[in-house]
Amino acid sequence: MSTFIRFLIVFGLASLAGCTGIRQRDAEPGALARYLEYAGEPIPSFSTVGRIDAWRPLSRTQLVVWTRLDNAYLLTVNPTCQELEFAMSIALVSRVDGTVSSGFDHVRAGRDRCQIMEIRPIDYRLMKQEERELRDVAGRQNVHTARILTLGIVPS
Repeated sequence: MSTFIRFLIVFGLASLAGCTGIRQRDAEPGALARYLEYAGEPIPSFSTVGRIDAWRPLSRTQLVVWTRLDNAYLLTVNPTCQELEFAMSIALVSRVDGTVSSGFDHVRAGRDRCQIMEIRPIDYRLMKQEERELRDVAGRQNVHTARILTLGIVPS
C-alpha cells in the first residue's frame, strides 16, 4: 500500500474521530414556534433555586431552561453566541446567587459567554397538557380508522 493511500486512510479516520464529539442540536421542526406559543411576556429575572434541571437549545440565540419539572424559561441571548447549539452543557452565570437577570447575566456555552437579552416564562404545564390531549385525540382517530378498515369499509 502506498504512503499516499495510508495517509488518506489515517486522515479519514482522524477526521471521523474528531466529529464524534460534536453534538448536533436536537432541533425538531417547529420546536421554537411551539415554545413561543406558550411563552409569556418578558420578565426581568427568575430564581434558579440553586440549579437548573434541564436545558434545550432551540436556535443560535434561544434556549429553554428548566429550574423545576414544570418551571421553564425561554432565554434569548446575544447573537454573538456561536456554540450554544452544539454545547454539551451550559452554565448560568449570575451576579446575584439564585437569581438570573436579563441584561446582566450570562449563559456559558463552551467557550462562549452569551449575555441574556430576554427572559420569558413558559406555561410548560399547559403546553404538556395540550400535547397529551392532541395525542389522545390522534390515538382515538387511529383506532377508529383501524376499526373501519377491519370491517372492510372504505372511507370516502
